Amino acid sequence: MSELRLLFEKRGTARYISHLDLMQVFRRAFARADVPLGFSKGFHPHPAITILLPLSTGFESVCELLDFELDAPRLPDNFLYKLNRALPAGICVTGVSESHTPARLIRYAAYEIYTEMDVTPEALTELFSRDALVITKRTKRGESETNILPLLRGFRAEPQGDGILIRVKVAAGNESLNPEYVIAAIEKYCGVTASYTSYLRREVFTEDLQVFR
Repeated sequence: MSELRLLFEKRGTARYISHLDLMQVFRRAFARADVPLGFSKGFHPHPAITILLPLSTGFESVCELLDFELDAPRLPDNFLYKLNRALPAGICVTGVSESHTPARLIRYAAYEIYTEMDVTPEALTELFSRDALVITKRTKRGESETNILPLLRGFRAEPQGDGILIRVKVAAGNESLNPEYVIAAIEKYCGVTASYTSYLRREVFTEDLQVFR
């Protein structure tokens, strides 16, 4: 049995597919593509597939990762073609490789955040150069006041169309930061409200900012 990893995109209307529904989408796509999956052990076996670093509903991504076990000596011929034909619009598998690097090594995710609000890129650059930006962050244990700056890397803001494009790396994995908190901090400290915001995950990284695959 081989452990393999898919690289796929989730764009357009597919961004509204929830994590649980996306798991079901892939289970069905593997079946339609005649890919024999390994199964979990226990009383209720299920196909052994795992989506690494699940994406928030409504976000887009070009770097999603899915691990699966193949119960066969090799993948079927034309695997990517057959699998993509079985997937809905907006989800496209762009690569497959052996899975060697454990998901626990993921530490950062790079996002492009496009937002429309009454603030300048220069003001945002100054804001994120401060020593602290404290916001109310939701956790499994409730709410806490958190300085988000230690959880960010490489903040950049530039004008784009009618809005601003923000490029930033946020902490991911065990200690993570949803990029929505970047917008929450701007709204709090600048006294503005975003009229529109979209999120695109561009890449995931290890602790030393090497691309994770």
